[in-house]
Amino acid sequence: MDGIPLKDQRFLDIGFGQGLGLLAAASEGAVAVGCDINPTCAAVLADNRRYYPELPEGRVRIFVGSILDGKVVAHLRAEAPRVAAVRPT
Repeated sequence: MDGIPLKDQRFLDIGFGQGLGLLAAASEGAVAVGCDINPTCAAVLADNRRYYPELPEGRVRIFVGSILDGKVVAHLRAEAPRVAAVRPT
């Protein structure tokens, strides 16, 4: 993710797997949201979080479910963090 300005941005990962992309984005300052259909991925991400001890709680949010399910999409829309846009001065 070198060269991608992530500070104060939102990062969405559909099918986050091990969660390393979410954790890396969050460590660069993004508020990261992930969705995966496999509940095991949530446990793996929680375990991988140990490699990012500096991340504050709430910096990575995850949802278990299918992105093809309208209820999951509605939940993502309702719960996804809102981050103010960074405006140049």
